[in-house]
Amino acid sequence: MDFIMSCKSYLGDNLAVKVNGKVKSDFVSWCDGAGLSATGAINLFIKAVLRCGQIPFPICACDIKDLDNNFSCSCGEHRRVL
Repeated sequence: MDFIMSCKSYLGDNLAVKVNGKVKSDFVSWCDGAGLSATGAINLFIKAVLRCGQIPFPICACDIKDLDNNFSCSCGEHRRVL
């Protein structure tokens, strides 16, 4: 079952996004562990997109199972930046 995740921006506007229920649950749990609300984490992402003018991480068709301990994709093009 899909759920709608709703985020309230600092201006008070809402943004509704459909996500899979398991994905939502895992995301909210991760955010809780990081000391963030889901809304706060999504707002950070949105601000990073606007600041960078692009999605702030590489997107590729590599399978997550192919990532090594350095979070490098099997294609060798993408590395985790921290």
